[in-house]
Amino acid sequence: MRLAYVVLPDGSDFSVLSAGAGHARSYTAVAPATKSAEIAAAQEAAGTASLGLWGPPCNGGLTLPPPISVAVPPDPVEPVPGPPPVDPPDAGLDPRFRTCGQARVAGYGPYRIGIDPEYLWYDDKDRDGVVCD
Repeated sequence: MRLAYVVLPDGSDFSVLSAGAGHARSYTAVAPATKSAEIAAAQEAAGTASLGLWGPPCNGGLTLPPPISVAVPPDPVEPVPGPPPVDPPDAGLDPRFRTCGQARVAGYGPYRIGIDPEYLWYDDKDRDGVVCD
Protein backbone atom coordinates (compact mmCIF):
# COMPACT_ATOMS: atom_id res chain seq x y z
CA MET A 1 0.00 0.00 0.00
CA ARG A 2 1.30 3.45 -0.89
CA LEU A 3 0.54 6.49 1.26
CA ALA A 4 0.91 10.07 0.12
CA TYR A 5 0.57 13.44 1.83
CA VAL A 6 -0.56 16.72 0.32
CA VAL A 7 1.80 19.55 1.17
CA LEU A 8 0.40 23.02 0.58
CA PRO A 9 2.46 25.87 -0.93
CA ASP A 10 3.15 27.31 2.53
CA GLY A 11 4.65 23.95 3.61
CA SER A 12 1.74 22.88 5.82
CA ASP A 13 0.26 19.39 5.57
CA PHE A 14 -3.34 19.18 4.34
CA SER A 15 -4.12 16.10 6.49
CA VAL A 16 -3.03 17.86 9.68
CA LEU A 17 -4.94 21.06 8.80
CA SER A 18 -8.11 19.11 7.94
CA ALA A 19 -8.01 17.11 11.18
CA GLY A 20 -7.26 20.28 13.18
CA ALA A 21 -10.33 22.00 11.70
CA GLY A 22 -12.51 19.02 12.53
CA HIS A 23 -13.07 18.14 8.86
CA ALA A 24 -11.16 14.84 8.92
CA ARG A 25 -10.23 12.19 11.45
CA SER A 26 -7.10 10.26 12.17
CA TYR A 27 -7.09 6.73 10.83
CA THR A 28 -4.47 4.00 10.94
CA ALA A 29 -5.12 1.22 8.42
CA VAL A 30 -2.32 -1.29 9.05
CA ALA A 31 0.66 0.34 10.73
CA PRO A 32 1.14 3.90 11.95
CA ALA A 33 2.15 6.22 9.13
CA THR A 34 4.80 8.92 9.33
CA LYS A 35 2.35 11.65 10.31
CA SER A 36 -0.12 9.55 12.34
CA ALA A 37 0.80 11.15 15.68
CA GLU A 38 0.63 14.69 14.26
CA ILE A 39 -2.77 14.05 12.64
CA ALA A 40 -4.12 12.41 15.83
CA ALA A 41 -2.95 15.41 17.91
CA ALA A 42 -4.69 17.80 15.49
CA GLN A 43 -7.87 15.72 15.74
CA GLU A 44 -7.66 15.78 19.56
CA ALA A 45 -7.31 19.58 19.49
CA ALA A 46 -10.37 19.88 17.22
CA GLY A 47 -12.35 17.65 19.59
CA THR A 48 -11.34 19.76 22.62
CA ALA A 49 -12.40 22.92 20.77
CA SER A 50 -15.65 21.28 19.48
CA LEU A 51 -14.75 22.05 15.87
CA GLY A 52 -16.23 20.46 12.73
CA LEU A 53 -17.24 16.85 13.31
CA TRP A 54 -16.71 17.29 17.05
CA GLY A 55 -19.05 20.30 17.29
CA PRO A 56 -22.82 20.59 16.84
CA PRO A 57 -24.75 18.87 15.38
CA CYS A 58 -22.40 15.85 15.07
CA ASN A 59 -20.66 16.15 18.46
CA GLY A 60 -18.23 13.40 17.42
CA GLY A 61 -20.94 11.02 16.24
CA LEU A 62 -19.90 9.72 12.86
CA THR A 63 -22.92 7.57 12.09
CA LEU A 64 -24.65 8.20 8.80
CA PRO A 65 -28.36 8.89 8.52
CA PRO A 66 -30.50 6.02 7.23
CA PRO A 67 -30.45 5.68 3.45
CA ILE A 68 -33.21 7.29 1.46
CA SER A 69 -35.16 4.82 -0.62
CA VAL A 70 -35.87 5.91 -4.15
CA ALA A 71 -38.53 4.27 -6.27
CA VAL A 72 -37.06 2.92 -9.48
CA PRO A 73 -39.44 2.74 -12.40
CA PRO A 74 -39.91 -0.73 -13.86
CA ASP A 75 -38.24 -1.69 -17.10
CA PRO A 76 -40.27 -0.68 -20.14
CA VAL A 77 -42.44 -3.44 -21.53
CA GLU A 78 -42.66 -4.12 -25.25
CA PRO A 79 -46.06 -2.86 -26.38
CA VAL A 80 -48.75 -5.41 -27.11
CA PRO A 81 -49.39 -5.69 -30.84
CA GLY A 82 -52.22 -3.36 -31.76
CA PRO A 83 -54.61 -3.31 -34.65
CA PRO A 84 -53.61 -4.77 -38.01
CA PRO A 85 -51.37 -2.67 -40.24
CA VAL A 86 -52.82 0.08 -42.37
CA ASP A 87 -52.54 -0.59 -46.09
CA PRO A 88 -49.83 1.56 -47.66
CA PRO A 89 -50.93 4.23 -50.10
CA ASP A 90 -48.38 3.08 -52.71
CA ALA A 91 -48.11 -0.47 -54.03
CA GLY A 92 -44.82 -2.25 -53.35
CA LEU A 93 -44.32 -0.84 -49.85
CA ASP A 94 -44.30 -2.91 -46.69
CA PRO A 95 -47.40 -2.76 -44.50
CA ARG A 96 -47.48 0.24 -42.16
CA PHE A 97 -47.55 -0.45 -38.41
CA ARG A 98 -48.17 1.85 -35.45
CA THR A 99 -44.70 1.15 -34.00
CA CYS A 100 -41.35 -0.26 -35.06
CA GLY A 101 -41.82 -2.98 -32.45
CA GLN A 102 -44.91 -4.20 -34.27
CA ALA A 103 -43.11 -4.02 -37.62
CA ARG A 104 -40.17 -6.08 -36.27
CA VAL A 105 -42.49 -8.70 -34.76
CA ALA A 106 -44.16 -9.03 -38.17
CA GLY A 107 -40.74 -9.47 -39.82
CA TYR A 108 -40.36 -6.01 -41.43
CA GLY A 109 -37.53 -3.48 -41.25
CA PRO A 110 -34.99 -2.10 -40.82
CA TYR A 111 -35.57 0.97 -43.01
CA ARG A 112 -32.80 3.38 -44.06
CA ILE A 113 -33.15 7.09 -44.74
CA GLY A 114 -33.02 7.94 -48.44
CA ILE A 115 -33.38 4.27 -49.43
CA ASP A 116 -36.61 2.95 -47.94
CA PRO A 117 -39.78 5.10 -48.19
CA GLU A 118 -41.03 3.35 -45.03
CA TYR A 119 -38.30 5.18 -43.05
CA LEU A 120 -40.53 8.27 -42.92
CA TRP A 121 -43.31 6.36 -41.15
CA TYR A 122 -41.31 5.79 -37.95
CA ASP A 123 -39.37 7.89 -35.42
CA ASP A 124 -35.57 7.63 -35.69
CA LYS A 125 -34.95 8.20 -31.97
CA ASP A 126 -31.18 7.71 -32.07
CA ARG A 127 -30.91 9.69 -35.33
CA ASP A 128 -28.64 7.15 -36.97
CA GLY A 129 -30.57 7.07 -40.24
CA VAL A 130 -32.09 3.64 -39.55
CA VAL A 131 -35.49 2.81 -38.02
CA CYS A 132 -36.97 -0.47 -36.90
CA ASP A 133 -33.50 -1.97 -36.46
